[in-house]
Parts: sequence; structure tokens; C-alpha cells
Amino acid sequence: MVTRSGIEAYPKKVRAIISMSSPRNIQEVQRLTGRITTLARFINRSADKSLPFFKVIRRTKNFEWNEESEKAFQELKAYLKQLPVLNKPVQGEEVLLYLAVTPRAAISILVRKEGMNHQPIYFISHVLKGAELNYLTQEKLALDLVITERRLDFRASNNEAEYKALLLGLKAARNLGISRAVLYSDSQLAIQHSNGKFEIKNENMLKYARSLDKAKEGFTELNTELIPRADNTKVDHLACLVRALGDCPDPIIPGRELISQLETLDDIKTEVPEGDWRYDIHKYLTKKELPSDNKRAKEVKRRDMRFVMVDQILFKISFSQPLLKCLGPDKASSVLREIHEGCCESHLGSIALASKALLACFFWHTMRKDSSDLVNSCYNCQRHANL
Repeated sequence: MVTRSGIEAYPKKVRAIISMSSPRNIQEVQRLTGRITTLARFINRSADKSLPFFKVIRRTKNFEWNEESEKAFQELKAYLKQLPVLNKPVQGEEVLLYLAVTPRAAISILVRKEGMNHQPIYFISHVLKGAELNYLTQEKLALDLVITERRLDFRASNNEAEYKALLLGLKAARNLGISRAVLYSDSQLAIQHSNGKFEIKNENMLKYARSLDKAKEGFTELNTELIPRADNTKVDHLACLVRALGDCPDPIIPGRELISQLETLDDIKTEVPEGDWRYDIHKYLTKKELPSDNKRAKEVKRRDMRFVMVDQILFKISFSQPLLKCLGPDKASSVLREIHEGCCESHLGSIALASKALLACFFWHTMRKDSSDLVNSCYNCQRHANL
């Protein structure tokens, strides 16, 4: 919330935590950590302050809210009553970045110098996990710097990514023949632009808004709804994927390494090369042609019920998830590397890595093997893994 004195946290979000009683189950602890996340930019060392709550969440079988948890909860409430007002950066002015690490967290503060005082602009915290806990201090500081750079860059490109997530959602709905829909987003800018309540001054945002208006054509009823960020994780994952898969040119903003499938899907070559695992199934579903080899032909006919073509793109039908987009070897490798080493730098194990790709609605027949090969060849995983 921008005021004359600077940038302040929304009082409603602060009161939501201060008025909470001590959590009585895992769900209430998760609600607490979600509310902390929405205020993270205003909280110095938010990762350290949240660690006792994460410990409670990890104990999924036996919920235990102990003295350490209660003490951290009350200290957090006391801190929130005196939240700092963040300064607005001045264009062209030099800012300072301070980095710090603890055994379980990486912290950074962006500040501007005002006389003899340093005024905070942004707080960033990251909970160290997995192999990161075994990093040397210098390596943790380097990681801190990388995370900070990505977070600040994320803030700059987030509105574009949110727009693209909306565009991709509309494209998917249109392909499925949906004529009435509700768009959910936590981006106030995108929603208010869409409703015509905010004036668009930025030329880039104007181009995205025009593309969104064009995408709305063909729907008999289309409503938009602004929801809290904590309730919008699916769209956040889609927006993160939009930023991550930067190997296709952005047709809306030339020169940007970000994709917008709304405009490019119709231009993408849908032919699958021979030798690709999708080739026989794709050929049968599009041209009703079977391989000359009887054994392969029977296998294709047996498997074709599990696949479907949508807008000339092959998807696998899942019983418990939406349609899974079938990827070729090159794109599959890009997706795995993004999940493993990309913006989140999770460095998951092979089974978790393959599961994460499935949750992102992707599929290829060697997911487990490719995930295992990537983890086994990852230098950081092998260097910092527990013995």
C-alpha cells in the first residue's frame, strides 16, 4: 500500500496474523505460513522467523505446538505491530544490497541511503533446504545473491507473466470448447486492466491488454475475480512456467525471452519426427495410419485410448489430473532442468523430480529414467548430498 511516507503493508493482512489464536492443527499452521509469505517483503529475516512453524508442518503424523513454536508466534506478532515502512526507490539513485546467512536461511536487504541513515526498500529471505544446508558460507552468500537477483527480476517481470498465464488459460479453455468461464488471478494490475478500472500507461502492458481482449472473443460469458496470492498457487506455477520456458520468442513484446502460447500455438509445427516416442500414436490419431509391423500396430491400438489430440497437440489422458501434454526429448529435458535447477533451484531427488513434472501436467514415457540421469549427473547434487 503506497502512502506519502512510503510503502506500507496492508493493515488487513497484518491484523489477520495478529488476531490469530495459537494453531491447533497442521492446516492452521499452513494458513499462518501462507499469511507470513504475503508480508515477506516487509519482514526482516522472515525465513528464520518461520522456521519453527515449518518444523511443526513436517511432523504430519503427530501435531505438536510446543513452547518454541508459541514463543516464535508471539515474537512474530510483536514484530508485526511495528512493521517498518519501506522506502520508494528513486529512479537513477544508487541503492545498497546487504547479504547475510545463518545455518538455515539466506537473507538480503535492499536499502537506499538517506543522509547518515539507511532506509529499507525490500526484504528477501530464503529457507535453506536439501544440499543447500551443506554449502560453505561463501557458497551460501553466492546463493543468496543469485536468489535476490532472481526475486527482484521476478518483481519486474511478474505482471507480464501473470498476463501470459491468463492468456494461456483462455487458450486452454477455448480449445476445450468452453464458452463460459471465470478468470482467477492474484494480479490486481491484470484484473483491473481487464475490467477497465485501471488506466494503462505502459506501452508493453497495453500490448498485453489488447491480446487479452482479443483472447476473450468467442466466449459468451467471461468474468474476472481477484483472489489472495496464497489461494492462487496453480496460476503462480503457470506464471513461473511461462517465465521459465524462454526458448520461444515472445510475439507480444519482440526481443523478450518469454513465451506466449496464445499467439504462437497455431504457428508451431505439429509434425512429430520419426523416431520420437510419440510418432506412432500421433500418426494414428491424426491420419489413422498404423505401423507396418504387426506388433507395433497392436501396441499403438492398445495405447491410443490413453491419448487424445487437442488443437493438433498430443495429450495423455489422466484419471486424477487434467490432460498431460506429451513432450519430445528436447522439451522434456528443458522442463526437467527448469524444475531441478531453475527459478526455484529445488535440486529434488529423481522420484520427486518426475512427480513434479507430472504435477505440472507434462508426460513422456521415460520420465523416471531421465529424472534419475539428471540427478546423477548434477554436480551440486553429487557434491552436497548427504553421505
